[in-house]
Amino acid sequence: MKTANTLSHCFKLSAFTLALIGGGIQPVFADFISDSTLDLQLRNELRNASRPSADMPYGPEIYAWVQGFLFDFSSGKINDKISIDAALYHVEKLDADKNKATRFYLDGHDSYTLAAANVNLDLADWAQLRIGRFGVDS
Repeated sequence: MKTANTLSHCFKLSAFTLALIGGGIQPVFADFISDSTLDLQLRNELRNASRPSADMPYGPEIYAWVQGFLFDFSSGKINDKISIDAALYHVEKLDADKNKATRFYLDGHDSYTLAAANVNLDLADWAQLRIGRFGVDS
């Protein structure tokens, strides 16, 4: 018998700007602060399924209930050339059965965190160099 129940809720809270600092900003850094954003995405999932063809650690019984948090920061540019991106992704275990697989929702049966950051250098209108650690698409 093959069953799958997935509850998913995802929303995005956007547009946190760092424009709290007033008029004493150098013009070079004005866009860096005013164009910066910090986004938060929340996702809650419950996975309860039976996959008879899958062996451990990927089945045949799967059960995991998790809460995901994605913080995504993107700065404005300094001198129209340099910007910074950073992300922090955390999956918190709400519930998991030690006798069932968690099927990539958890690291084994534990919560986990991934971090990423990079510097973007705009060398020309047609060239950009990105240096750093990049995140994954969830």
